[in-house]
Order: sequence, then structure tokens, then C-alpha cells
Amino acid sequence: MAMLGLLKGILTGEGWLGERWPGRPPPQEKRADTCQGCLVDKEKPMRIDRRDLELLGVIADYRVMTFKQLAVAAERDSKVAHRRVGDLAGAGLIVQTDRKTRSGRGRREKLISVAPGGVALLRDAKVLSQDGLDEDVTLAGLPHVEHQLLLNWVRIHWLRIDQLHPALRVRFVPHSSPMVHLGDARANGGAKPVPVFIRSEGGETFTPDAVATITDVERGKTVLFFVEIDMGTEPFDTPGKSRTTIVQKIQKYQRYFQAERYRDYESVCDCSLRGFRVLFVTNAKTRSAFLSQHLVDIRPREFIWITDEAQLSKHGVGASIWARGGQQGRPSESILGSRAGGVDPVTAAVTSQLQDG
Repeated sequence: MAMLGLLKGILTGEGWLGERWPGRPPPQEKRADTCQGCLVDKEKPMRIDRRDLELLGVIADYRVMTFKQLAVAAERDSKVAHRRVGDLAGAGLIVQTDRKTRSGRGRREKLISVAPGGVALLRDAKVLSQDGLDEDVTLAGLPHVEHQLLLNWVRIHWLRIDQLHPALRVRFVPHSSPMVHLGDARANGGAKPVPVFIRSEGGETFTPDAVATITDVERGKTVLFFVEIDMGTEPFDTPGKSRTTIVQKIQKYQRYFQAERYRDYESVCDCSLRGFRVLFVTNAKTRSAFLSQHLVDIRPREFIWITDEAQLSKHGVGASIWARGGQQGRPSESILGSRAGGVDPVTAAVTSQLQDG
């Protein structure tokens, strides 16, 4: 939502918008003289409009996406998004790849990312920094695709909390986005960029997968969150080769809290903070149960909230899907507190896509 507003703001008034993109053919009906599988006429340049740039900007911001994610995040009809992505891929601006399946069987889902040609176009439009590297935007520079896709879903759900609860304002800043600092500032009327690299006492630094906030404007309260995507690859307490354990990560957050360095975000968010929560989103229910079981001996642990991808997809990020402190014997809670309730807009939108498709 916010990123769409940012992109529209950046693109408004740019003199070159609507001009022909040199060497990029427009979508046409299939013809005998076109290459097999191509939907573009090679003899004419493709017309790139503002909506195309918005679409490219959303994909760049999320790094890699499924078609379901793109349709919801970019607020496009699924079938229309499919067609236009095909056109942009034929023009060399988007890359489509097969998503790897665990079994290796069945029809593979397509993944969408921005091609180097699309990166160049977004730089020309001043959506991306001129100083960045292509690999900071393209799929080639993204080491953990499934990790990013799960983070995308958390973000997509998060940015629609205010649709369900108008009194709430949200921010979600993933460290993997090539435009988070620019985007967050412009989309919030000149607000300060949210730092995604955390520095604690003694020069200790660490990077959550995302920094997020929820502000209740009626009650004047803001809650700070750090999001950690867990794909089951990090050891819990036995150090691996060049890997941080879950326990070490939690200990860093504990020291960060004790030093009250989280208050650095008060000036950024223009609020008063009493602490923060760390949200672990796992890729499987068995992994969330494993983390919860091993958190028993950790104190304090109430700031750690755990859920899994299936619960997120079914109920939404604001539903009562979270195990506070990993205590699965207690009723699940909502990060929205008393504001919880209602039908998650992302779940409804994805369900609608499946019914239409």
C-alpha cells in the first residue's frame, strides 16, 4: 500500500513517462513472423506506462514474488497481472523462473523478479538509487528465495492491517528491499527512514529480517517489532559453521533491551516505546513447536512471539495465531491486542483469486 503510493509519487511528472522504451516491443497478437512463445512484435518498441513502472517497482521492492503475491501487493487483477508480466518479460524487463518444489513433482509455480533491463529502467525513473548494484535487486543476488517469499507474505499481511482497523497505522521495513529507506520516507510524508541495522552496546550489531511498527492513533500507542523468518536451517544452541544460533540471536535481543537501545526508534517513529517484540515466523508447525519447546529455559522470553506460515496464511498476521514466549499450552494471542478480529483482507483477496482462477 505505502510502496504503491511512493511509486506513484515518484513517477508523477517525470517527463519521459509514456515515451517509447527503445528496442522494447509492444504486446501484440501472436503472428507467424514472431518467435515461438513470444507475444511481442520485434519491429516496434514497447510502450512503457506509469502502471508498468509501478508494477516493476513493486517487484523490485519485494525482490522475488509469486503471482499471488504480486496481484495482492500491486492491487491488480490476477489475470491482468499475468498478461502484463508476460509482456514485460518478453521485453527483457522481468524474469520468470520455476519455483523449486520439495518433491520435484507437479506443476511448478512461476517466480517473478526484475531483469537487469528493468533495473536500468527503474534507475532512470529515480525509483532505484543510481549507486546500487544490479544484484541488490535481481534474483541472482538473492541467496534464500523461500526465506524471502515467506517474508513477503508477512509484509503483505502487515501492510493491510489498517484496512481492517482504520485506527491503526503500520510500517514494515525489510532489510532485503533495495528501496526501503527511500520508500519509507516518501510514503509517509517525509518521515525519517527506519533503520534496519541494529547497533547495541559495545558495538554489537545484528540485522532482523524486518523492522515494523503498529501505531494506534486513537490511543496514542506504538509497538515496535523485529521480524525473524525461520526456515529451520539455524541451529538452536549448538554453533554451526559461521552460523548464529537461535539462542545467540535471542541473547542479542536481550542485551539490546537491557541497554534500552530500542529507544533509538522513538525519534524515528515520533513515539514513546516501552520495549519491543520479536516475531518468529517459521516455515512449518513442527519448527514452531521445536522453538517453543526449547525456549522453556530462557528468561526473559515473553518478548518472543512465535507462529508458522500455515497459521499466517489461513488467519492473517493480526489474528490470534501467536504463542507468546513460545508457550503453546496457553491460548494463542494477537499482536493487535484488543483490536483483534475481523476477516483478514489478504486472506480474502487470495481466496478470491483462487475462486476466479
